Amino acid sequence: MKLRNIIAFATVMALLAVMAAPFASTVSATPATSPPTTVQVGQVYYYNPIKAGGVIDSDMAEVVDPIINGYYEDYNYIGPDWLQMHLDETAKTLYWQGTPTATGSYNIKLWVFYMAGGPREVEVTWTIYVTNVQSIEATSPPTTVQVGQYYYYNPIRGAEVDQDLADVVYHLTSGEYHDYSYSGPSWLQMHLDEQAGTLYWSGTPLHQGSFDVSIWVASTTYGPEEFMVHWAIDVGPQVPDVSISMLVGDTFSYKLETSVGATYIVSLGDLSAIGLSLSGDTISGTAKLGKQTVTIQARSVDGPEQMAHQVIEFNVYRVLAIGGTIQPTNVDGQSYSSQITVTDVDPDATGEVTLSLNQAAIDAGFTITRGSETSWALTRTSAAFVSGEVPITITATTNAGGIQQTRTLTGTVNSYYDVKFTTTPSGHRGTGLNVWLVEGDGVWTYRPEARPAGTTISVSGLVSGITWSGGVLTVSPTAPLDTTTVTITATSPDGYSSTTQVLTITVWDKLVFTSRPSVENIITTVDGRNVTATAQASYYVAILWDMGDGTTYEGSETITHEYAEYGQYTITATALHALGYTAAKSVDVSIRPPSVTDGLKDMGPFVAIIGALFVMIMLFAMMRG
Repeated sequence: MKLRNIIAFATVMALLAVMAAPFASTVSATPATSPPTTVQVGQVYYYNPIKAGGVIDSDMAEVVDPIINGYYEDYNYIGPDWLQMHLDETAKTLYWQGTPTATGSYNIKLWVFYMAGGPREVEVTWTIYVTNVQSIEATSPPTTVQVGQYYYYNPIRGAEVDQDLADVVYHLTSGEYHDYSYSGPSWLQMHLDEQAGTLYWSGTPLHQGSFDVSIWVASTTYGPEEFMVHWAIDVGPQVPDVSISMLVGDTFSYKLETSVGATYIVSLGDLSAIGLSLSGDTISGTAKLGKQTVTIQARSVDGPEQMAHQVIEFNVYRVLAIGGTIQPTNVDGQSYSSQITVTDVDPDATGEVTLSLNQAAIDAGFTITRGSETSWALTRTSAAFVSGEVPITITATTNAGGIQQTRTLTGTVNSYYDVKFTTTPSGHRGTGLNVWLVEGDGVWTYRPEARPAGTTISVSGLVSGITWSGGVLTVSPTAPLDTTTVTITATSPDGYSSTTQVLTITVWDKLVFTSRPSVENIITTVDGRNVTATAQASYYVAILWDMGDGTTYEGSETITHEYAEYGQYTITATALHALGYTAAKSVDVSIRPPSVTDGLKDMGPFVAIIGALFVMIMLFAMMRG
C-alpha cells in the first residue's frame, strides 16, 4: 500500500493506530549506530546499524525500528547502484553492503511511514565519500631503536601495507590537504617534499625512553575528511657489539672494517673522554680513566646509500696500587691501627678490590677491614695483644674488567709492654699541660700517675718556686715567674720504654692599672700634595691615622700620604692601648698648589749670587771710568 492511498483513510487509520498502540513496538526498542561516511575505491563498505560497538544514533533508530520489527506501512531506500540494502524481517536484520568503483560523494536516504502511535513519516540521510587512497601503499613504521642508532622510516618503501598510514601519506605527498600537523620527539624530523612526492622520518635518539609520534591531516577533496596515525618508538639502551677493557696509560689501536667501502663517524658518545679519537677508519690513543659506550656509524660510499652501526663499550680502569705505612710498634693495653690505601680501580663499582693478610698476622690477632673503596685498616684490639715481632703481608687483588692485578705491602710489627700517664694537670687557670697561675694565688700541686704498676716518675727543669717531693709537684705563686718548662718522665719497670709530660708553667703578674695612652703632638710636613705626619705618643700598641679624606692607616708613629686634591684637611692620630684605652689628637693642614713667590723663594740663593756679580761689574766699570 502506498502513502497516497493511505491519506484518504487517515481518520480510520488513526483510530486503528490508537487501538493498536498498546501492541506496537516503541521507537526506542532498537538502538542504532551512526553509519560510516568514508570508504576507498575497491574496499567493501559495510554498515549494520544495530550492530553493537558504535555511537548510538536516535534518528537512525527511529527509522530502523519499524522496518526490522515489521510495523511499517511503507518505506523507500535511495542510494548508489554499488550499495545494496539487505532486509530480513524474519531474522530482524538490516544492513548495507557494497564496493565502490569510482571516487565521489554518494547520498543515501531511507524513508519509512508507520501508524503506531499515530501516522508518522521518518527519514534519515547520510553521505558516503569514496576516495582513491588505495593507490598509495604504506608500510608500518619501525617501533624500536637503540640510543645512538640512526632511525629511518620511509612509509612507501617496503612490503607490509599499513592502510591508516596510506591515507595520511597519500594526502600529504599528493598535496590534497588543507591542513596537517606533526608531533614527535625533537630528535626525529619529518621530511616532506610534495613536488617529489616523498615523505620520510629520520633522526638519532640520544636518550632512552618511549617517544610518541603522531600526524594529523585534514582534507576536503572528497568532502570533509580527517586522518590521523600514531605510533610509539621505544628507544632502548645501547647494546654493545664489542666490549673493550684497558688500564689507564695503555696504548690502543682498533681498525674498523665493513663489507663494502664506507666512511665512519661517531654518532653517539665521546672517544676523547677516554683519551681516544677516530681518524679515518682507526680508533687509537692512550687510554685514560673512564667508561664510554660509543656508536660508530658507517655510511656506504658505493651503490645505494646504506648505513650500519657498531656499538663499542670502552672500560678504562685505574692501575692497582697499594700504599700506607704499617705502624712498627704496638704496646700492651692499646689497640693497633694502620691505615692502608688502595686505588679505586673502577669508580663505578664497589668491592672490586679485595685485601687479605698472611697467616702469621692472622694468628697474632690482626685483621684487615674496608672503610671505603680506597681506605682499609689493619687493626688489632687491645684484648688480642700478643708480644713479640710479627711479619705483616697485605695482598690487594682485583679482576675489574677481566684484567687481573695483584699488589702487596709488607712490614713488621713489634709488640711490647709500655708506660702511659693516667693523669693530667688541673686546678689552674690554663688548660691541660699549659699551667697558668697568677701572683697571689694559693699553692698549686700536681701528683702525676702512670701505668703499669711499678712505673717510676722523675722530674727535670725545676726552678725557684717549683719543687718536687714525695711524688708531688708544687708551685708557690708568691711572685711572678716567667714561662718555665718542667718535664715529667715515667719509665716502665723494665726500663724498656718511657713517656713524658711536658708542662709549661707561668706565674703572671697581678693585673693593676699603670698608665693610659696619650698623644702629645702631631708634626706635619707638606710637600705639594704629599704630607708626612709624625705622632708624639705614649703608652700605645698602635697608632690609627685618619687623613681627613676618607683614608685611614694603622701602624707606626710616622706615615706619608698623598692627597688626591688640594684643600684643607684635618689629620687625626689615635693611640691604642693594649687594654683597650684610646687617646686622640688632631691637626689641620692646607694642601695648595705652589705660587710664583714660592718659586722665587726657592731661587733665593741663586738670585743673591747674580746680584752680587752685578754690583761687582758696576764697581769695576766706575773705577775704569
